[in-house]
Amino acid sequence: IKKGIVSGIDALTHSILEAVDELERQVGFEVTSVNCGISGPQVFFENHLEKIKIEKTEIEEKDLEKLNQCARFLPVPENYECIHMIPGMYSVDDRHGIHNPIGMIGKELSLMFHRVFFPKADLHSILKSCHNSGLHVDKFIYMPIAAAEGSLSYEEKEYGCVSICIGSQLTHIAVYFANVPIYTKVIPVGSHHITRDISIGLHTTH
Repeated sequence: IKKGIVSGIDALTHSILEAVDELERQVGFEVTSVNCGISGPQVFFENHLEKIKIEKTEIEEKDLEKLNQCARFLPVPENYECIHMIPGMYSVDDRHGIHNPIGMIGKELSLMFHRVFFPKADLHSILKSCHNSGLHVDKFIYMPIAAAEGSLSYEEKEYGCVSICIGSQLTHIAVYFANVPIYTKVIPVGSHHITRDISIGLHTTH
């Protein structure tokens, strides 16, 4: 994988097998399934606001179910797969930042979803490499979100913050507010490029 794009399925399969073999020797048991982290500048997101009219004056459980049902049938861009649909806070009319609107009164209920899309072709290559390695993929996880969820506290995500994870080839960025991601991005520049630029500037070896 170079900058998040699979350049060869056989080579990737070999790398996965080596990593799994090393892990199994360390932990002492067989690995059969994985949560697969995916990344790359070809990934993009959208923040979609879904709205419904409230059937009765008071909001009920069925209104929340209807809202989520509408979101599940949102169109996906051609040749892309939706790998994340993360719900945010509810809004009732002009009242925002509501965790649970059941029992409240209003005319309109809305909910913002952070949707992440990954190219189907790249997803297929990664999935095929995992299957060739004898692994079942339980789910795909977008790396900016994985890095943020693994390092940020609830209070930090609630208050609002930016997570920046610099890797060798890629930099992962996630912006959180009200405990949900509102912006995610992968930049195809990492520590390898910074080290190379320094070595050029100082006229020294890498």
